[in-house]
Order: sequence, then structure tokens, then C-alpha cells
Amino acid sequence: TEKSIKNFFESSYVITKDSDRMGMRLSGREISCKNGVDIISDGMTFGAIQIAGNGQPIIMMADRQTTGGYVKLGNVVSADFHKLAQALQKTKIRFIPITLDDAIKSLKEMEMIIASEYSYEVIQEIRATIAIGPERDIKIPKQLVHGISALKRDQAIKYNIVIDGKNFIVEIEKGK
Repeated sequence: TEKSIKNFFESSYVITKDSDRMGMRLSGREISCKNGVDIISDGMTFGAIQIAGNGQPIIMMADRQTTGGYVKLGNVVSADFHKLAQALQKTKIRFIPITLDDAIKSLKEMEMIIASEYSYEVIQEIRATIAIGPERDIKIPKQLVHGISALKRDQAIKYNIVIDGKNFIVEIEKGK
């Protein structure tokens, strides 16, 4: 119902102990549906918010079923999946309605962060500047890279890279 949708966005929900990789069960204000919650089964997406028979939301997670027969109220924004997947039992969740354009924008912003200077590709770009023994052209296997962090940002960027337990500071001048 319209009132239930309004209540859904004005309320907080708590992750219950019955949550797992298939679905995150929530407890909070009951959501009522005009014609009940059962529908003809249809496709299930990661982040889909179903309303169970008890009127409580379930967010479909990574190991969800392929189809489901409960009413779906909406979908969690893809850019927030990582936050949701790490949320613990008793964590409070609040839903905020956004437009499709805003959802796409948030996903693009997240992808830019992932592809930023902290990515493995940057390590590959700067690998030749790291001197380990006599070799200059060093290939760094991903499993050896334990951390990378920017130390300073002004005319140059300094990185602290941990490779196989050894710390290396690499400085890259901007524009070069």
C-alpha cells in the first residue's frame, strides 16, 4: 500500500540472526500489500527487497535463489552491495528512495574509486621503479601485494607498497 511504502522509507530495520548469504532478513515496521505478498515467481536480482508473508523485508544476497514468489518493493543500489554484505546482525538499516540516474551515478563513482590509484594496475605501472636486487623490470604477482597507500600528495605522490612482507616507498611526480 502507499502507506506501507511511506512507512518503509521512514522506518529503520534491523538485520536478524536468520540472515545468510542467500538473504538478509530484516525486522521492523510491517509492510502490508493490497493483494497479499504472494505473486507468480519471477527473476531475482542481487539486492532485491522482497516482502515475506510476515510483512518483513528480505534483501536478496549473493547466493539468492534465481526466482522468487514474494512481492518486491525495490532494489538496493549496486554501489552499496559491499556495505550491505559486511553488515552484522543487529545492524540498523534505513532505506532512502533515489532515482535511477542517481543509482547509476553512484555505481560509476564507486567504479572510479576501484579503478583509482590504489588499484593493482597502478602497482604494475610503478613496478619498474622498485629496485629489488639487480632487476629493474619486476613483475609483482597480485598475491604478494599486501597493501598500498598514498603517503603524501603535493607535487609528487609517495606510495608505501608492501610486497612479500617488505616495505617500499615509491615516489611519482605528477604529470610524468
